[in-house]
Amino acid sequence: MNLTSTHLLAISPMIVTGLTVLVVMLVTAWRRSHTVSAALTAIGLALAFVATLWVGFGSVLPHGTHSLSVTPVMVVDRYSLIFTGMVLVGGFFCTLLGKTYFNRFDDHPDEFYMLLACSVMGAILLVSSVHMAAMFVGLELMSVPLYGMAAFAYRNRNSLEAGIKYMVLSALATTFLLFGMALLYAISGSLLFNEIGAQPSLLGSRWTTIAVGMMVIGLAFKLSVIPFHLWTPDVYEGAPMPVTAFLATVSKVAVFAALLRFMISAPVDRDILYKVLSGLAILSMLGGNLLALLQNNLKRIMGYSSIAHLGYLMIVVVALGWHSSPAVSSAEAAALYLGMYMLTALGAFAVMTLVTSPYDGSDYAQLYHYRGLFWRHPYQAAGLSLMMISMAGIPLTAGFVGKFYVVSVAVESHLWWLAMVLVLGSAIGLYYYLRVMITLFLPERTEEEGVGAERLKGASCALVTAFVVTTVVWILGLYPTPLMNLVGTF
Repeated sequence: MNLTSTHLLAISPMIVTGLTVLVVMLVTAWRRSHTVSAALTAIGLALAFVATLWVGFGSVLPHGTHSLSVTPVMVVDRYSLIFTGMVLVGGFFCTLLGKTYFNRFDDHPDEFYMLLACSVMGAILLVSSVHMAAMFVGLELMSVPLYGMAAFAYRNRNSLEAGIKYMVLSALATTFLLFGMALLYAISGSLLFNEIGAQPSLLGSRWTTIAVGMMVIGLAFKLSVIPFHLWTPDVYEGAPMPVTAFLATVSKVAVFAALLRFMISAPVDRDILYKVLSGLAILSMLGGNLLALLQNNLKRIMGYSSIAHLGYLMIVVVALGWHSSPAVSSAEAAALYLGMYMLTALGAFAVMTLVTSPYDGSDYAQLYHYRGLFWRHPYQAAGLSLMMISMAGIPLTAGFVGKFYVVSVAVESHLWWLAMVLVLGSAIGLYYYLRVMITLFLPERTEEEGVGAERLKGASCALVTAFVVTTVVWILGLYPTPLMNLVGTF
C-alpha cells in the first residue's frame, strides 16, 4: 500500500507526537532545562490535539465513510479520533502536573517528558489499531515508558518498587495477550480484526473462545479489572503523582478503546465469554468499592475507585453480546463515560499534586494530610469536593451523565442484574467519596498533619490544570450536550 499525503495528514497527531519526542531529546542533549522540556512537550501535545481536530472536522477523511485505512494495520475514523483526542488531553494535563511536581527534584527530570510523549504516541497507535500486531506494538509502546515513569523518583523506595511491580505484572499480562493472539492466528489465518470476525466457522469454537479469553485476560491486567488488579493500589501509591494520574486516565482510555474495538469484531460465543465478562464486571464493581472503604490513603482510594469505574465500563462490553442495535451504542456510552471519568480523575490528581508538590519524600496522600484543607485553601478543597461528587455520580455533575449512559445501555440490553449491581456499587462508593469530602472541612490539626498556605509557591501549572478541569467538569455536568453530540457521530 502506498502512503499518500492524505494518509500522512490523517496520522498527523501521531507524527506530531513523535516529533515532540525527538525535539525534547535533542534539546535535552544540548542543554538540560526542566522548564523548556515541559514547555516543548506541552506545546507538542497541544499541536497534536489541534491536528486531531483538523482531521476530524476538516476534509481529510473521505466524505460519507469518515474512515481511512492507513496501511492494513490501523484506521483513522471517528472512533479513533475521539479517543486520540482524549489521550492527548490527558497527556497534556499530566505534563502540566509533572512541571509542578518535579520542581522539587534536585535532578533534572527532562527524561520524564520524553517517556510521557512516547507513551502517548503508543496510546494513539493503540486506539487506531485494527490489527493484532499494531495492537501489541501500541500497547507495549505505551506500557514500557510507564515502567520508567513509575520508578522515576528512584531515590524513593516506594517509587522504585512501583516501577518493578508494574513491569513484572505487565510482562505477565503480555504473555497472555501474545499467546491468545498466536492461538487466534493459528485457527483463523489472519491478524486483522474484521477478517477474523468475518469467518462464521470460528463462532462457537472452543479454541476461539480460549484465544479471545486469553487476550481479554491480558487487557484486563492493564485495566486492573478484578481479579487482575493486584498491582493497582501499590503502583498508584508508589508512583509519582503525575504518573498515577497518567495511569488512571490515558492508559485506561487507550486500553479500553482497543478492547472495545476488538470485541466488536471478535467471533465469540456469547453464552460463555460474555458471562465471564459479566462476572468480571460484578467483581470489579463490588470489589473495587468495598476495598476502597478500607483505605486511608487517597491514592489507594483512587486506585480502587478506578477498578470500580472499569467494572461499570465492562457493562458496555457485555452489552455487545446481548443487543444488536441499541439506541445508545456501546462505543458512544464508553466514549462519554471515559471522557467524564478522565476529566474528573485529572481534576482530583491536580489538587493532590498541589498538596504534594512542596514536599520531599513520599507523596502527601494520607487522608489526614487533607484535613482542614478548606480553611487554608478553599478553592482547592471545593475543586476536590466537586471531583468526588462527580465520581460518585451525583446529578448535575459530569460523572452522573457518563453513568446515566452506561445504565441506559444496560437497560436497553436487558442486563438488569448488572444495572442493579452498578446502582449498589455506586451507593457503596458514595460513602468513601463523602468521607474524603468531610475530611476537607474538619477542623485543622497540627502543621505537620496538613499543608501550610505558604508552601504552594511555584505551582502555577497544577493550579491551571485544577481550574480548567474543574470548570469543564462543572459545565459538562450542567450542559453535556456538546460532548453528547460529539460522541454521537460514531
